[in-house]
Amino acid sequence: MVIFRRLLILSLMLITLGANAQDPEIWGTFKISGKLNDKWTVEVEGEDRYNFDANQSRYFHYDIGALYSINKSFKVGLFYRNIFETKGDVVTKIALPHADVNFSNSGFKFRTRLEYIMKYGDYENKFRLRLRPGYQTHFWKNFNPFIQDEIFLSDVDEFSRNRLNIGISIKVGNFTLQPGYLLESNHKDLWANKNILWINTKIKF
Repeated sequence: MVIFRRLLILSLMLITLGANAQDPEIWGTFKISGKLNDKWTVEVEGEDRYNFDANQSRYFHYDIGALYSINKSFKVGLFYRNIFETKGDVVTKIALPHADVNFSNSGFKFRTRLEYIMKYGDYENKFRLRLRPGYQTHFWKNFNPFIQDEIFLSDVDEFSRNRLNIGISIKVGNFTLQPGYLLESNHKDLWANKNILWINTKIKF
């Protein structure tokens, strides 16, 4: 119960921070994964991001790749992602191959992701490192709160973005629903916050 109280306190802190945020959005993510054998898993993901201020879907990506299980705690994977960003009538296409290293043990999770961002047009391609620690409780069988924080390092060493997410994981058979609140902080000249309702759904085969 100590962890639950801490999650409750943190959720109140997130609401306080989010009160000063701009650009409210709703994100919907849908992921399907299936085991090929004891070691290999294939994953396909799609995500849409709707911005209420702009009154439009500003972002969509699809992602496909495979994970290899080294042991019960470690997995490594290679993925390819296509991104379509919309501003007004202009759509920008981005290719984003990435390599993941995942660790999980007793509810604690840590994902390291190295991305290579390739925009079409006049843009300097670059690497980006993403670090995401997280924890999910195991109070109940199919209904548990979770928290995770993701740090973005542009050019691998410049802290440019942070995503703090808290929510509930609801599991029914092979289907998992994870609604939650996400506070995204982006740094350009100054830091700016964004309120996001994130609905994450997963199906495993």
